[in-house]
Amino acid sequence: MRKFIVLAVLQTVAFVAVKAETNKIEVAVSDDAAVADSLSNMEDGVVNDTLGKSKKNYAKGFNALDYVMGHRYLNKGETFGKKWYDHIFIEAGAGVSQMLPPVSDYHFNPLTTASMSIGKQISKVSSLRLGVQGAFGFQHDKEKMFYRYGMKLDYIYSLSSYIKGYNPSRFLDVSAVVGAGGHYARYSHDRDGFAPEAHLGMQFKFFTGARGYVSLEPYVSVAGDKIDLSQFRNDRKVDYSYGANLSFIYYLNNNLSPESRRRLIRKANRNEQADSVLPAWRAPWFMEFASGISFLNTPDLNFAQTAGHDISFSVGKWFSSVVGLRLTGSVRTAAFDSVIVEESYKPYHPEYRYRLKATYTTGRIEAMFNPLGFRRNYSWNENFGFYIVAGGEIGRISKNEGRGLRCLTTAYSGGLHLWAKLVDDVSLFIEPRYTFYEYKIPYSNLKDGSAKRFSDDIYSVNVGLAMTMRTRRYRNHTYPVRDSDEQLSGFAAGLGGGLSSFVARANHYPEKIMVGFNGVAYGEYHFNNTHGIRLSYEFVSNSRKSMMAYYETRPGAGSRPERKRGLWNHRYFWGFTSLDYQMNVCDVFSGHRPGRKLDVELFFGPTLVMLHGENSELHPNELLPSGSETRPVSVKDRKTGWGGNVGLKVVGHLSDKLSLFASPTVYAFKSCDTPGNDLTYLGSVRLLETVNVGVQYNF
Repeated sequence: MRKFIVLAVLQTVAFVAVKAETNKIEVAVSDDAAVADSLSNMEDGVVNDTLGKSKKNYAKGFNALDYVMGHRYLNKGETFGKKWYDHIFIEAGAGVSQMLPPVSDYHFNPLTTASMSIGKQISKVSSLRLGVQGAFGFQHDKEKMFYRYGMKLDYIYSLSSYIKGYNPSRFLDVSAVVGAGGHYARYSHDRDGFAPEAHLGMQFKFFTGARGYVSLEPYVSVAGDKIDLSQFRNDRKVDYSYGANLSFIYYLNNNLSPESRRRLIRKANRNEQADSVLPAWRAPWFMEFASGISFLNTPDLNFAQTAGHDISFSVGKWFSSVVGLRLTGSVRTAAFDSVIVEESYKPYHPEYRYRLKATYTTGRIEAMFNPLGFRRNYSWNENFGFYIVAGGEIGRISKNEGRGLRCLTTAYSGGLHLWAKLVDDVSLFIEPRYTFYEYKIPYSNLKDGSAKRFSDDIYSVNVGLAMTMRTRRYRNHTYPVRDSDEQLSGFAAGLGGGLSSFVARANHYPEKIMVGFNGVAYGEYHFNNTHGIRLSYEFVSNSRKSMMAYYETRPGAGSRPERKRGLWNHRYFWGFTSLDYQMNVCDVFSGHRPGRKLDVELFFGPTLVMLHGENSELHPNELLPSGSETRPVSVKDRKTGWGGNVGLKVVGHLSDKLSLFASPTVYAFKSCDTPGNDLTYLGSVRLLETVNVGVQYNF
């Protein structure tokens, strides 16, 4: 049976013979079967095969190399602008660097670094960067500063663009960095030198907006032997270090390719023709003014007893909706210790209690991170928001202790910025913050710069006002421009009152909160809706306690005054007359908008300071014989001097004529010596902060 099936298959299977002709293919099967031509007439125009039937078997007019891949396929990516001003960026950042010690006895703490660079992306994968960099720190366990500064040139090669194609909106772009430079180094006042340096690292660049990126860049470097200024010749003849930088990268022009722009607009559910920019691409400047309370973590006092004052002023720039940079100047006080002088009977004096305060006068640079900015439809005029801040400070610390301590301090600081919108581009914020201060106190019996390291933990809460700038493009994109003939000019006057406080170095206690009372009257003339001039007078009454010398005269003829020292209560009466330039910040930052319900005005100028007088009396705890009289050795008569002031005025319009206002103001002056009102580090300089609320009438 099996043989029969095999024979049947063999008889039914055809042997196919293909005969090459011009138009047909003959297919032979069995003798009695025929298959029609399976090709259509469309094959008529096919060129004859040039392949000859010789043994060489080659083709004429055909280059097979055109069809051979010389390398693997690489994605070219999106469009890259080639104008000379395209892809130019500015980079600023800070970080840490650790030098490997040549010997165990010559060791530096981690150096704090800061850098500023300018660069250009010259192709889809390559960039050049030229920058300056500085670093400073202290030798371990010594009050001897080491610092260096220099220049460097870097070549940056984007591995992500090479592998996956150019895409400027890629969330993470990884690049290799290689560069070289030179640095001048100085160790205290003893040694200095110059050393070349080369480094190798990786750059992790995160996309945050049309112009802004944030970059994390770890690196290792090798430098000449003079980079650490050691007097020990190590076996390597070179010095090694490692570190990392956190940087902001800001492109001068929009860095998005046309493909990225269209893709992001589509993802935001916007019309490409109507919307050429997104609100999230806005990268505004801003200004902040804040005041609050600060506390110091110390075992000698409970948390509430350390309460001090905090004043700060900030300007900053958002590079994108996610990352930004803020510069802040601040003055902060906090009590760090208490002193109790026991009661004495010969000569008698009561028990004295007072707190010692520290003053921190610093400048701060910090990064801002807004996690809400990753949203596609993010707007800077959300009703509520928050962002995280972290950075470093440098300045002076002064402690009112013994002969007084004044030294350099560095600090690391971080906080949470919580804000609520008042009107577009104006917000009220509260900012809790933690700051870690480091400083070193030299040993008085050692001359080699040896010092002991100290640190302070400061907690603060500030309340303030923030104003965000809107560029012309975004003003027109959202609001109509006001006609030029609608200029606001004329007179306005206001009257108000409130509370005040001196930023002082020491308070005696127990006592009531030392808050002063004040009232203000002012007149203004507005040249237009933006600029004006202001004349104001503010009366301030504040009280203080201080230890001072006095004369005691006992009853009876011929009694001579006896000089003593004791605790006195003072009440001072001040007058501040200021002539200020005034500017409507809302108009300057956001453009004029008719019908705005709230305006913020900034004013600053010279101030005539007048001490109208003083009421003082011996503290009731001091024993005073019946009928005796006392008078201070130094009596504060009327005095005048010059200072300056800066302040804000928030105006809420009830009608065209009537408005309510709230106005914080800071006065700084050196005249009129008044015990208990002076700062520690700033010597005779006095800082007074007042807050007034009242009514304004527009004529």
